[in-house]
Amino acid sequence: MSVKSLTDVMLDQSLSGASGREVTRVTTSQTLAPYERMISCAQTGAITLTLPDAMLVPGSEVCIYSTVDASPVAQGGNGYTITVTSPDGTVNGGNDEVIDAASDGYLIMKSDGHRWYKIGEDTKADGSLSGITTTVPVSLLGLWVHDAPGVTHLPVQADTGMVDDLGVEYNLFGTTAPVIATMDADNVAALQQYARFQVPVPWWYEDGGAISCVLNCGMRTTIADASATVDLEVYRVAAPSTDICATDAIDINSLTAGDKTFTITPTAVVTGDVLDCRVVLDVDSSGGATGACYGEIYSIDLTFTART
Repeated sequence: MSVKSLTDVMLDQSLSGASGREVTRVTTSQTLAPYERMISCAQTGAITLTLPDAMLVPGSEVCIYSTVDASPVAQGGNGYTITVTSPDGTVNGGNDEVIDAASDGYLIMKSDGHRWYKIGEDTKADGSLSGITTTVPVSLLGLWVHDAPGVTHLPVQADTGMVDDLGVEYNLFGTTAPVIATMDADNVAALQQYARFQVPVPWWYEDGGAISCVLNCGMRTTIADASATVDLEVYRVAAPSTDICATDAIDINSLTAGDKTFTITPTAVVTGDVLDCRVVLDVDSSGGATGACYGEIYSIDLTFTART
C-alpha cells in the first residue's frame, strides 16, 4: 500500500478517463455516492461527509479536499472544518478523521472491502505532512498456534479441548465474518488462550516512526464474573528476546466490542524488520454464576508512520 499526495490522486483520476471520476463539489453535510471519488468542499460552515459502505467499493480511493475557489479543482483552505466518517463510525481503525478549518487540507481514503483506511493526508493548519499513518490489516485466518507458528493453524473454536490456544469461528461465508474466540470460560479460573502472527514492516515505514496495534475485542453471551483482558507481546525477529509492546493488558469485559490500542516501541524498528506478535485473552469467570462466556477478537490492525 503506497502513500499518496493530492497531486498523485488528481493525476490518477485524469489519466483514467473513466465515467464517474469527475470532481464532485459539495457545500453541505451528506453521504457520498459509491461512484464519487474527488470531493471538492466549498462549504460556508463545518460539515460532515459520510463515506459509502466500504463493502460496496472495495479497492476504491476517495479524495476529499477544501477549496475557496469558484473552480472545483482548486485546493485551498476555506476556514471551515470537514469531518469524514463512515456508516459504522469507524475510519482508519478508529474515530472520525478531521481536516482542520485553517488548513489547505485533504484526505485520501481507501476501502479494503471491509473498512476505510487513510493512505494520504494534509490536515494540519500549518500544512505539515508529519504524522501520516497507514493501517495494515491482519487476516484472522492467518493466525497460528502460538508454540507452532507457521506449522499449525488455530483450531476450530470449541467449548472444550483447546488447551491454551484460541480458536477460529469461521462462520457462514457472505453472512458473518470470521472471529477468534476462547472456549467457554464459565466456571474457569484464569483461562489464558493465545494466538500468534507475524507482520513485515512495510517498505514505506518511516524508521523510528510511531507504530501501534489495534485489536477490536469484546465478550459474547455474558461477561466474565471476575475479569477479562487482552494483552499483546511484540518482538522483532532480529531481536527475539525483547518485548517492544509498551502497553499493559487492557480490559475487554463488555458485550460491546471496542478497539484496544497497544503502543509498540519503535526505537530500533526499521524497514525490512518482521514483528513477531502473540495475543492472549485472559478470562476469569470462576464464580460459575454468569453462564457461558467467550472472549473474542473481531479484527487486528497495525498502523505505521509512513515516509512523506
